[in-house]
Amino acid sequence: MPPSDTPTETVDATLYYAWQRRAQQHLADFIEHGARNGLPPLLWTLAPNGNLIGTAGASLTPDVQREAVTRWAAHVGVPVDTEHTADGREELYAGWKDDERRTRGCFRATIFLSDEVRRMRDDVADFARREGLPHPARTPEEARELMDRMVRRNRSHR
Repeated sequence: MPPSDTPTETVDATLYYAWQRRAQQHLADFIEHGARNGLPPLLWTLAPNGNLIGTAGASLTPDVQREAVTRWAAHVGVPVDTEHTADGREELYAGWKDDERRTRGCFRATIFLSDEVRRMRDDVADFARREGLPHPARTPEEARELMDRMVRRNRSHR
């Protein structure tokens, strides 16, 4: 496996092919395990340096994309990092490394949130802050409490 993604010297093609062969064997095992265990299919990319990238495609709904990344990350025992960008994207990333196989890669998704969804998310966050409630909710109970308070407030303003 390459020590970094930043080339410092020319790498012989035979080394690239060795990295890719190792990753290809790991990918075959991922696909077999995913099919046997009902994991969502991903779009797979094999980079020249042998990194495997499993992407939950944009043709899926946002919930299905999140589920796909979360379930694959759980399969290899890594956390999912989520970032909300200023231009309305939600980026999910779960990097992994398998020392025994000498392979590495990530599961990822880019979710494009519409302006309306972004505004609603911001409104909910503002309301939660004003009401002293945690946001995002950490438990279903916290989410229910937030929604109940929002409904009561909307009814009282009619």
